[in-house]
Amino acid sequence: MRLLIPLILLPGVAMADITSLAECEAAIAEDPFAAREAASKWYRLGGGTSARICELTTLEATGAGAIAAAGFTQLAQNPNAGLDGPGRAQLFADAARLWRDFGQLNLAQQTLTNALDLAPATPERLHLMGLILADQSDWERLDELAREFPQEAVFLALHARAKNGLSNPAAALDLADKALVLADGSPLAQLEKAEALMALDQKAEALEIWMSILREHPETDHANRAQDALRDLN
Repeated sequence: MRLLIPLILLPGVAMADITSLAECEAAIAEDPFAAREAASKWYRLGGGTSARICELTTLEATGAGAIAAAGFTQLAQNPNAGLDGPGRAQLFADAARLWRDFGQLNLAQQTLTNALDLAPATPERLHLMGLILADQSDWERLDELAREFPQEAVFLALHARAKNGLSNPAAALDLADKALVLADGSPLAQLEKAEALMALDQKAEALEIWMSILREHPETDHANRAQDALRDLN
């Protein structure tokens, strides 16, 4: 008689073992919780730094971002992890992104500064630092950092935000308009333009921009900022 073996005992039913970061990425895309178990197994079996990076990435993917941020930071600081400067910089940058998501702005700034000290600044890391400084309302440092920004719409809009924060609406308006030339309809640039127009006593134009953002980008952070601006008028 042929035995019926329960499927849970058959090989191959569970997620296959992870043995590389490429396999880790694919596993997370398939099932992040199963990937988390497989990553932990890989690390326990001596997978080393790659396995630990995989494990931390699965933690982020399964909602444990704060634990992942602490782990990325610790791994980047570990002299025995065998990471070169760019590798450590990437871990610090990943930690900074997560710390910002959790509102830990001082930790985010500190870890991202570590990344920028270890490797040349990438556009992504410059943008993240700009966002952190904006979150902290550190307009002077953001204005200084903007000297390194590429001439792209998202960076021009961020620079405009610094100029608005520094009570220089004319400069902010110029930067926002340049951003809108590169990315017509950019809500980030529109928000900075509206704030600058308001400061320049061009209230009707500012109101029109805020209303258009509410219509075209409902239930977004952009709409929330526009709503806050309108509420401040009352």
